[in-house]
Formats: sequence, structure tokens, C-alpha cells
Amino acid sequence: MNFSLTEKQKEIQRIAREFAEKELLPEVIERDENSEFATEHFQKLGNLGFFGLTADPKYGGMGLDTVSFTIAIEEISKVDPAVSVVLSVCNSLVNHVIEKYGREEPKNKYLPRLTSGEHIGAFLLSEPEASSDAGAQSTRAEKKGDYYLINGTKKWITNAKNASVYIVIAQSNPSQKYRGINAFIVEKDSPGISLGPNENKMGMRSSDTHDVYFKDVRVPVENLLGR
Repeated sequence: MNFSLTEKQKEIQRIAREFAEKELLPEVIERDENSEFATEHFQKLGNLGFFGLTADPKYGGMGLDTVSFTIAIEEISKVDPAVSVVLSVCNSLVNHVIEKYGREEPKNKYLPRLTSGEHIGAFLLSEPEASSDAGAQSTRAEKKGDYYLINGTKKWITNAKNASVYIVIAQSNPSQKYRGINAFIVEKDSPGISLGPNENKMGMRSSDTHDVYFKDVRVPVENLLGR
């Protein structure tokens, strides 16, 4: 078995390493101390294609393999783990989920802006009582004709404030227990969404982590994923 990197993988590794050392390293301590989201750097990473590393080119992605994605995250993590966790969430937990499980209409609507870095994504699973247990969700999504009403609390959510697009895990049919749990695309600016204070995480302060509260948030049926 050949474990050598391909030329393309080496190129991604070089670009990620050079960006981390030249762009991220000089002010990484200050960003962490000030809980400063690296907005300008994310715009540059978007221009490099790093928000769409594995996404299909028809949605603006680079169509690379998982090894390339892992290498990029690894190189950036060496310098600034807060930046790398934002990229990791956007690529793997938001873009990939929408591309694999979304209907074509929301994929065309959301993915091009997410893969370009114009929009940031967030993945909302953890809860105060359930933590990251996907089978014990308390957040409810009640179907009301052509939309769902979401109510509940999500905890420790990376990118919560700066994201434009949320992937929200919620229970829509309690009688089915874990089989009633679904995922929804939710726009962060939807009425009824509010945030708690930023979490003070050593070494990761600039990654923007908040609790998120949902009060009668309306989500169209077409934003249900996987069904």
C-alpha cells in the first residue's frame, strides 16, 4: 500500500502551511486573548477554496479527497486551532451534510455561498442535558403544514454568532424515539433565535462559541434533510 501524498495533496499541504505561517501566526495570540473572530483571514481562505475543499465543483467546491481536507486542517491547526475548527465544521458538518442529504433546491441556494466562504456554517447538536448524544435530543421540531416550528436550546455551538446557516438536530416525532430525530437547514437570522455569551475556551476563544436558543422558529419543509 502506497502512503505517499499525491502532487495535488502536496500542493494543498504547501498552500495551507504557508497561509498558516504567514497570515495566521503573527497575531494568533492576540486573537485568542481578545476572542476575535478571524473574519479577514476567513475571506482569504474562501478565496483559496478552503471552505469547499471536498464539495462538488458544481456547487463551487474543489472536489478534493478526504486526505487533502485532513492535510489542510492539520497544517492550519498547528498554528491556529480556532481557525481550523471553523474550517472543519464548515466543510464536514455543514457543506457535506447539505450536499449529501439536502434537496436540490436548498443545495443550490446555500452551498455556493458556503463553499466560497461568503457564508459561515454551524452544526447544532449538543444540548445542556444530552450533550452530544444524538439520540437524546430535547429540541423539538413540530410540523405545521408546509413548515416546522423549532423550540429548544443548543449548547457550545462553534460559529454560532458569525454563521449564516445552521444545521439543527431536533426531535420531530418523540413516539419514534431516536428514529424521530431529524436535521434541518435553518437561517441564523430567522426570528426567534437568540444567543448566550461567548464561551471562554483557552486556545480556542476566537472560534466564536455560544449557546443558541430557539423560540417558535419557522423552518420550511424543503429545509428538512435526508427525507
